[in-house]
Amino acid sequence: MSKRFSVRDVARLANVSVGTVSNYLNGKKAVSPRAAALIDNAVRTLGYRRNHLASSLRTSRTKTLGMVIPSIANPFYTSVFEGAEQQARKLGYSLALGVSHYEQETMLQYLESFQMRQMDGIIINGYNTFSSWEALESFDGPVVVVEPPEGPIPFSTVRIDNFAASRRAVDYLVARGHKRIAIVPSSDTDPRFLGYKASLEHANIAYDEDLVLHYGGGQELRKAADDQRGLIKRGERAMNTLLDRTSFTACFFTLDVFAIGACKAVADRGLSVPNDIAIMGFDDLPVAAFLTPSLTTIAQPHHEMGETSVKIIGSRIAAGNLDPVDVCLSHELVIRQSA
Repeated sequence: MSKRFSVRDVARLANVSVGTVSNYLNGKKAVSPRAAALIDNAVRTLGYRRNHLASSLRTSRTKTLGMVIPSIANPFYTSVFEGAEQQARKLGYSLALGVSHYEQETMLQYLESFQMRQMDGIIINGYNTFSSWEALESFDGPVVVVEPPEGPIPFSTVRIDNFAASRRAVDYLVARGHKRIAIVPSSDTDPRFLGYKASLEHANIAYDEDLVLHYGGGQELRKAADDQRGLIKRGERAMNTLLDRTSFTACFFTLDVFAIGACKAVADRGLSVPNDIAIMGFDDLPVAAFLTPSLTTIAQPHHEMGETSVKIIGSRIAAGNLDPVDVCLSHELVIRQSA
C-alpha cells in the first residue's frame, strides 16, 4: 500500500508551518504568494490528496477522541484519563481509551484503529513508552503527547519540567542534611535522573554509581503493567537491592508506586522511615497522603494534564490550525512525613 501523505508532509517539504498549509488548503486565511507556490509545488510532488472524511480540516466531525495510556496499574495514568474524559464531555466529545501495556505493537494498533475510525484528535502518554512518531504522520488532526520523551516532537505536548522537579526534590533532601542519597530512575537519560545529578553537583556531593538502580523504563514495567501490586513489589525489591549493596540515608524514587513498596521494605528490616531512611516519591498519587508515614513527593497536576490535552485539541480544531503547542504545567514539592 502506498503512503497517504498528510498536511504535515506537505508542510515539511514546503518548509512552512502546518498551520500555513491548513489555512491555504482550507481557504480560511490568505497566505503569501511565495508560500502558496511552495505549498502547490509540495502538493504536486507528493501527489497529496485531501481525505475529506479524515482530514483535520473537515467540517463534518465524529466528535470522538482517542487516548492511549501505558497502564491502568499506576493511578497516575488513570487520573490523567479522568481529567481528559471530563473535559471531553464538557466540549461535547466522547473519549475512547486504549491501554498499551507498555507494548509498542499494541500502541500502534490503537493508533491505527483511531485513525480508521476518523477520530477528531488523539492523545498519547509518551513517558518511556513511545517515540515512533511516524505512526501518526498520516493523521490529519491534532495530536497531543502527555509526558513527552526527550527530543524533538512534531506534535503538541503537555508536561512538567521533570529536570527542575527532580532537582527540587533532591535539593530538599540535601537541605535536610542527607549526603548519601540513592535514586531509582528509568535510565541515564531520564531528566529526573539528570536533575538528581545536577543537585548533587551543586551541593558538591560526589556521585556514586552504587546509589543508582535503574528500573528499566517501559521494557521492565511491562512485566507488571496490569498489576498494581507488581509495581509496588518492584519498589520493594529495589529498596532491598540498594540496602544490600551500600549505605545511604535517603532514597528518591521517580515513581510513587515504587516508593510505597520501598517503605514496606524498610519496615520489614526493622528500620524506620524517615529516621533511618528518608523516602521521596514522584507523582503525588492520592494514596500518598494516607500512607503511614505519609509520602513526601513531587506533585504532578495529573488531572490538569488530561484536561489541558483535550483543551489543546479543541482549540486546534476551532482554529483550523495543526501547529503544535508546548504546555509546561507547574509542579509542587509536597512535604509530608517520609522525608
